[in-house]
Amino acid sequence: MNLALNWVSRVFLLFLTILIVLIVGKIFLPQYHDYDRLKASRPVLENIKQEIVIYRNEAENSLKNRVEKFGKFTLTKVNIRLKVIDQKIKQNKLIQNELGLSKNLPLGKDFVKNKKLEIEIILLEQERDYLILASLPALGNGQLERLRKIHVAAYARLKNYDKQNPFEAIFKSNNHKKLYAENHKAYLEYQAELKSPRSIKASKWSIDIKKSQIDSTLESLDKTIEDQHKLLENNLFKNIFEEIDSVFWDAFKILIGCILIPVVIKYFFYYLLAPLASRRPPICILPEVSGVIRRVCEDSEDLLYPKKISDVSLQITIKEDQELLINPEYLQSSSSDGKKDTKWLLSYSLPLSSLISGMVALTRIRTDNTEMVVVSSQNDPLSELGVIGLPEGSAVVLQPRSLVGVMHSKDLPIKITRHWRIFSLHAWLTLQLRYLVFHGPAELIIKGCRGIRIERAGIGRRISQAATIGFSANLQYSTTRSETFFPYLISKQELFNDGFTGDSGFYVYEEMPQLGRKSGIAGRGLDGAIDALLKVFGI
Repeated sequence: MNLALNWVSRVFLLFLTILIVLIVGKIFLPQYHDYDRLKASRPVLENIKQEIVIYRNEAENSLKNRVEKFGKFTLTKVNIRLKVIDQKIKQNKLIQNELGLSKNLPLGKDFVKNKKLEIEIILLEQERDYLILASLPALGNGQLERLRKIHVAAYARLKNYDKQNPFEAIFKSNNHKKLYAENHKAYLEYQAELKSPRSIKASKWSIDIKKSQIDSTLESLDKTIEDQHKLLENNLFKNIFEEIDSVFWDAFKILIGCILIPVVIKYFFYYLLAPLASRRPPICILPEVSGVIRRVCEDSEDLLYPKKISDVSLQITIKEDQELLINPEYLQSSSSDGKKDTKWLLSYSLPLSSLISGMVALTRIRTDNTEMVVVSSQNDPLSELGVIGLPEGSAVVLQPRSLVGVMHSKDLPIKITRHWRIFSLHAWLTLQLRYLVFHGPAELIIKGCRGIRIERAGIGRRISQAATIGFSANLQYSTTRSETFFPYLISKQELFNDGFTGDSGFYVYEEMPQLGRKSGIAGRGLDGAIDALLKVFGI
């Protein structure tokens, strides 16, 4: 039944996903296609308009130059030009009629040619009107007009007579010859006057082109461009892409900065500051205390080789004069006879350190007889637990966040002291200004990823700083730069290794530093910043 319900649920979710995708596509795909089409056609329309405007300007300048020259021409040449204009207008209109339907579409193949013909026709008509009007002053004396009227009247009389007397026109009667002679004489006098060398106008001509007529030819194109501009402005994808484009290079510069700045900072720390720390004298927190750790120093072989002191679960024996403070998440089993209550803080003198390290609301177990409890991690499968036994007079520097529990005498709570090293370059470069020291007699239950090892310092040992859990307070502690730069650059290795020196002390480390632990300068992001802040206080 559950299998069927799971299958139906998955199919329904798949159907719902497909439905949402189709709906989103139906809503946004037309917008994207419109944006793609408008973006592609807009520059084409702008180029078409620019081409037509350039042609119009050249045609207007050509017209002005031609008109200026007519100030020196006779009426005969003006009349010849008028005939040429009429022929050219007729020819252009015929060409327009032969163009296809695309001539009226802004993106049609014949649109530009049609608009150029329209502009040419309008300018030719303006030129014709101007030449006719400009020629009138030359006719102001009435001589040419009078001769023209005489010729028109004589020609009309001849035609009327021939119409009424067709046979006399054929046989050339005297009356016909007389009327023909009068008409021919009037024609010759008119032509002679027309061909006289008199100028139309002595001054330079200048035509005032009516641009409104020409601009009207571009109204459809301008309207199309304006409509597409409005559609493009209201398009969703246009606004999105514009916003992306406006911040793209800023984002790219920030990205480059985010990549390069950490490299520069790490280069500065590795090659300039870290060598300074390596040359400084080591720190010794409490040189007078003992470095003895129970169950480690008892075997001479343990003095020479690292020893694993952890397991997935531990059996802790509580005697009647002892009490166990344990994080309840690590308490796996216990006797029902034991007395259990809650201790809210590991140390009331260190409330903030207890709170941040997780040593709060601890389960306190006391017994009147010897009792055995089992402790193990309930949440982390890679975590192992170990015990550091401190006799009286012995002390270790420990990070409280590695602490799981403490067992001590009922009458003698564990002693924790704080030690500041503000004037130490090691402290500043590792960002650890305060060290917390745990004093015996006590047993410290600590946790470590994949296991915990303890090792004698001897004449000098070095370990990754991220793996260090604690060390004997009488050891000489120093920091040395990691061996190679590239692993540090890609955050595979800490900037500093912890170095320990001393024959009577030990240091404790976990097998594999936890992935969430980004200590010191190598920390990343907010987690790294918080971790570095906690490290300042030795937490």
